[in-house]
Amino acid sequence: MTKRHELSYNGKHKQKRSWLLVIAAIVLIAIIVVGAVVFFTPKKNSLQNYDVYNGFAFENHGKFWQTTVELDGKLYQVPFYTHPLDITIKDYDQNVTKYLMDLVNTISPKRNLIIAVRPNGGSIPVLAGVNIGRITGKLYGVQTNSALYIDPDDNTTYNTMDFPVRSCANASIITPIIEITVNPSHPGIYFDDTNKNCIILAAENNDTLLETADLLGYKLLGIMR
Repeated sequence: MTKRHELSYNGKHKQKRSWLLVIAAIVLIAIIVVGAVVFFTPKKNSLQNYDVYNGFAFENHGKFWQTTVELDGKLYQVPFYTHPLDITIKDYDQNVTKYLMDLVNTISPKRNLIIAVRPNGGSIPVLAGVNIGRITGKLYGVQTNSALYIDPDDNTTYNTMDFPVRSCANASIITPIIEITVNPSHPGIYFDDTNKNCIILAAENNDTLLETADLLGYKLLGIMR
């Protein structure tokens, strides 16, 4: 009887020990896998140098970044809200850069760029427009004006007697338009489907609108390719 009891006890002990070994092996494998993932997964921007991007030196000034560009032998300090390494906007039509640089390089006929914002968009679209206008107007010397973009259904809502109203329907080769808007379904920078002289600068929300405008500025200055 005693012998049978010892066999039974030893069997249970071995079975328990086997389970402990299995659990220990699983835990060990999990630790190895997790460790490998952590070790071999690159940390975002951890090793990237924010001081220089594509040959341009950047300085952080709290709420904005500043770099220096040279145009026609003159140096200009240009502020941006977003560093190039932090730009997340994916949808950018490279032909927009070509189109706007053609506008910059065309002396005759003289062309007038209009930046249109919605009147109910708040201050963020205006700031985005100011940053773009600083580059096209001050740095490149293109006559740049502002206007309101109002949906046809809202024409009677706003008093626009003291401010010009423009839309993509008014855009032409002489007077191209950049419409700054929020469009969650199609964020990015691209041409209007119905008028290739109208550029849509659309952000997913107001929080990414300045980043989107910065992307256009970086492209125009050749900081981002």
